[in-house]
Amino acid sequence: LVVAAAGGLFFYLQDAERLKPDLEALILEQTGVAVAINGELRWQLFPPLELHMADVSAKDASLDARAGSLNLRMDLSAMWQDVNRWKVSALELTDTTFKNASGTVELAELSITDFTPGEPAQLLIDGTYQAVDAPEAIPGTLNGQITYFPATNATAESLRLTQTTMTSTDVSAVCDLDAKERDAKENGNATAALPTSPDDLLPVSDLRRIDLVADCAINSLTVGTETFTDGNIKVTSMSDNLNVYTEVKDFIGGQLFTEVDVDLAAQPIRWVVMPEMDNVDSQRLLNWTNRSVHWIAPLALQGEIQMSGNTEAELMNSIRSEQDFDGGQGEIDITALKAQLSQIASLTRSSDSFAKWPNKWAYQTFTGKLLTRGKQQVLNLQLDNLFIEGDGTYDYFTDKIDMLAHVTFKEAPEGSPYVVNSLLQDTPLPVRCRGAASDVSCKLDSDATQDLIAGALRSDSDTGLRRKLEEKIDEEVPEEYRDTARSLLDAIGRALNRD
Repeated sequence: LVVAAAGGLFFYLQDAERLKPDLEALILEQTGVAVAINGELRWQLFPPLELHMADVSAKDASLDARAGSLNLRMDLSAMWQDVNRWKVSALELTDTTFKNASGTVELAELSITDFTPGEPAQLLIDGTYQAVDAPEAIPGTLNGQITYFPATNATAESLRLTQTTMTSTDVSAVCDLDAKERDAKENGNATAALPTSPDDLLPVSDLRRIDLVADCAINSLTVGTETFTDGNIKVTSMSDNLNVYTEVKDFIGGQLFTEVDVDLAAQPIRWVVMPEMDNVDSQRLLNWTNRSVHWIAPLALQGEIQMSGNTEAELMNSIRSEQDFDGGQGEIDITALKAQLSQIASLTRSSDSFAKWPNKWAYQTFTGKLLTRGKQQVLNLQLDNLFIEGDGTYDYFTDKIDMLAHVTFKEAPEGSPYVVNSLLQDTPLPVRCRGAASDVSCKLDSDATQDLIAGALRSDSDTGLRRKLEEKIDEEVPEEYRDTARSLLDAIGRALNRD
């Protein structure tokens, strides 16, 4: 009877097709994922245990997956041990597709060998990722060691990647990663339901459930025409705080350091971004960003950017930043600036003076500060004896600028060719700049020019224009009429202000 029963069980188990519904129901009960085995199902019970499934599909609320084949080989003797000591000799997935709201992952191969919970196993993933609306898929491979730690009474479930090589079309890096599920009792936010949007930049709910530390050494990263080497990215997500620190020691001739700090517990979440660049080749930077401007200098920049929200629109509308840059000593093309000054030159009857200026300004000082409050921009620049104060708007989504800048020339140092007529010296010349950031158009602003002249006519003005008028009065007006002449200037100034 025992032999007959064993033989009957053996032949029953050989008919794998009969067990498909039971196996699908078991997977649904244990995981909550609806699995359908559409193709062949077979197994081998003789050691080692082998299982083969063809054309397997799985669905849940957020994921739609399909595998061409699944092959499993494991040590049969381990099945009589604790499930956490089971040893999987090999697990292979081929021609697998995962789809969710953000994009599609297609895997030509995913394999894990010599897997036992709590011990390192070899992991290989070869496939592509295509984000929603992306023009083409990004290929990539991941090869390294993976260690899975199941949950116990004392510890939470966790996952570790060690010395894992990640390669793609534009990046090559070696990463270590530790991720552990957070205890909901210790942090109520770990399981709090949060509203989501398809435009969200960060999966906040997922980040709140996991403590994560990742450290990647960048061997090479290609962005556009530039390839960066010798970099490092470290990501830490702990206690509702996400921190991303990036350093690239070979960044366009210099160095780049960026720290991003995100408060995930805030509503809306808050971002602080602190960029820093040092000794960057300004000409290569402009070429890389498709700006056709001649500027040769060692560029340094540092600042702080604060934002709130989790979509691009929310971040751009809430942005508050202060950034300082130093262009060191260098050379910059001022052809466009000369063209604008020529419009003003007619006021001084010395238009030829600007035409004689060199097109490339070899400067000793070029510094600036940019304050941003949403679309509102306040800009201050110094280029040797040239000072620019700008106030206006920049629309991040249309890339349009509308700014009124006041250009002031101070006394030029001895030997400098960039000398202006005394009438314009110390006089803030108003220039209106409008258009796309890549092709902005600037010209003398008529309304602001009237304001300038009106202010210069007043007796309390300290512009070069007022000083020049004072000199003319002293030189050409009889002494007994000079006070009357100055009063007349004040009256004209007030009239212009009223207009």
